Amino acid sequence: MRRSRGPSHPKQDQPFVQGELSHVEDGVMGTAEETLEKNRHRPIFHKCDETIRGHVFSSFLALILLKELLARMKEKGSREVEWGRLKDDLRSMHGTELDLDGKRFTVRHEMKGDVGKALQAVKVEPVPAVVALDGRASGQS
Repeated sequence: MRRSRGPSHPKQDQPFVQGELSHVEDGVMGTAEETLEKNRHRPIFHKCDETIRGHVFSSFLALILLKELLARMKEKGSREVEWGRLKDDLRSMHGTELDLDGKRFTVRHEMKGDVGKALQAVKVEPVPAVVALDGRASGQS
């Protein structure tokens, strides 16, 4: 049973908020745990009230940001987006650094899935398709 001394939600909203927080902990915090596992780090167990509050705060902030992103994407006409799939699409973003006749470039690979829609929803321009490493964009995509 979760108890809070802070501002509370109406009783009818509490199961919703708790369910949404567990969704974020499974999704967002699961990503952190995967990263820790991949890098062979051990998790940190909370022993102090401050770290517990920090964990709850960061989980709730992640929930708010996730809900805002999904709402903005829906507002822009995107279909229902699953967080796990969007997370995988974001992870797949990468580029390749090239050296051509002494000039260096970064070439962004094609964005997969809903990445472009997510960036558009939060008004972030994607990295140009080709960037000369002296700072000039050589192409858009």
